Amino acid sequence: MYYRRKCLLAIIERFNRSLDKIALQKLLFLLGQNSSCRHFDFVPYRFGCFSFQANYDLSVMSKLGQLTETETHWTVSDKSAYLSELRIEDKRAVEKLFQNFSGLEVNNLTRHTYIKFPFYATKSQLAKKLLTRDEFEKVEALANQKFSKTLFSIGYEGKSFDGYLLGLVQNGIKTLFDVRKNAISMKYGFSKSTLKKACESLGIKYIHLPELGINSDRRQSLNSQNDYDLIFSAYEKEVLPVTQKAQTIILDALDADNRVAVTCFEKDLEKCHRTRLVGALKQMARGDLEVEHL
Repeated sequence: MYYRRKCLLAIIERFNRSLDKIALQKLLFLLGQNSSCRHFDFVPYRFGCFSFQANYDLSVMSKLGQLTETETHWTVSDKSAYLSELRIEDKRAVEKLFQNFSGLEVNNLTRHTYIKFPFYATKSQLAKKLLTRDEFEKVEALANQKFSKTLFSIGYEGKSFDGYLLGLVQNGIKTLFDVRKNAISMKYGFSKSTLKKACESLGIKYIHLPELGINSDRRQSLNSQNDYDLIFSAYEKEVLPVTQKAQTIILDALDADNRVAVTCFEKDLEKCHRTRLVGALKQMARGDLEVEHL
């Protein structure tokens, strides 16, 4: 079992073996903020801080019979002893979490996270109800930040799914253009349907433009930077000149939304075709184009 999943189960076990779903997300978030026991990233979501990865892990463990799920709660079996399997520092962190927050009802726990970490309340459906006027104004100020017009480029290599999504939200990105030829991934979250659903739930439009990708058979045997440069030169000569319609879609969205991103897998800009795509977009742009690579 993944260690992060043991941590999830251990928290539920310590909190009397059953936890409200919203409360669990808040406790897991606070655990990471207040100790070195940080195994999940979070995004601002409908009820505050939320980890898609944790929610996925919980669903998997429910199917495996390691916990049970109701509409509102997660419950581990009476025979579970996951807390005993944690590293000593993580046991202590979970115990401290219990001592600090076990007495809080879920709305008070949620309110606590909103006050301490207002950015994570910016997409919440509960913030106005749970916060005072002054507290809610702080959340609104963060939610309504003004951003300059910028084209972003982002690779998801080495990023967690929630960390990737958090980068989109923090930078005010309104539309994400997936420029992979085939929008599939063995890594959780980055296949087309899951990525699209998550983006749209965060108010980010997702558009797949496969015509701007490179066929997988041309990406074989890439052993040196020269190999990459050769296929990218071919991409500039063969693909970019005949995909100006797709490129115009990106620029039109940038004009409308002010903040858009193109995404692919590679972290290293020199090993990803999106760098050449961004260069072409800069040439097509109406005036100067600010670009930021995440």
